[in-house]
Amino acid sequence: MVGTLVMYIVKFFCNTVKRTNARPKRLIQKNHAELKNHGIFKLQFQIRSYSEVINTADSKQKSVLTSKKISESAVYENIYKVFPNDLNSYGTVFGGMVMSELDRIASVVAERHSGHTCVTASVDAMHFLGPAGQGDILLFYASVNRSWHTSMEIGAKVLADNFKTGEHRHIISAYFTFVALDENKKPTDVPQITLETPIEKRRHTEAGERRELRRKEKEDRHLSRQTYGL
Repeated sequence: MVGTLVMYIVKFFCNTVKRTNARPKRLIQKNHAELKNHGIFKLQFQIRSYSEVINTADSKQKSVLTSKKISESAVYENIYKVFPNDLNSYGTVFGGMVMSELDRIASVVAERHSGHTCVTASVDAMHFLGPAGQGDILLFYASVNRSWHTSMEIGAKVLADNFKTGEHRHIISAYFTFVALDENKKPTDVPQITLETPIEKRRHTEAGERRELRRKEKEDRHLSRQTYGL
């Protein structure tokens, strides 16, 4: 009698456990179907889509933020007073000294714009338009004309100021190409520039034309080496 009662209790307990274990599974299946029917999965897909749109917008915003005004990095009227030790045998300013000073100032502009250490890649069209003498004050100007992927063209010019007469003479123009380097001394991306004035737009266009000329000259030199071994 006791044995029969014990067996009955055990059987009842096992059936109860089975029903309890089966109930959540049926509920989960039911809830899963309801969620699907109510478009929850569609909502999740839309949320993912909206996230992709937001990420794309953030990327575009970062791209816009990396564009800089030319005035942010430009150098205006950096002053150099000419002394006797700056003169050549003809009594005019030694051209090499002015070139060295221009390179330093242009590098400041390039590093301000890029936020990286920059090296001079080339100097294009250094034009000496007139002399400067003892007592003259040299005024250096430099700004970004155009930026590409890792390089920038910096336009520079020098005016000679005669403090006695107040005369200003444009004596030198030059165009420097700088490349920005990262911590591993590898070329790295540089910001684009925001063009605000007609002069900036003209300089931007002319910088592109000069670049194409440099590329053509490079191709011609390569062809000459292959043809004539020069």
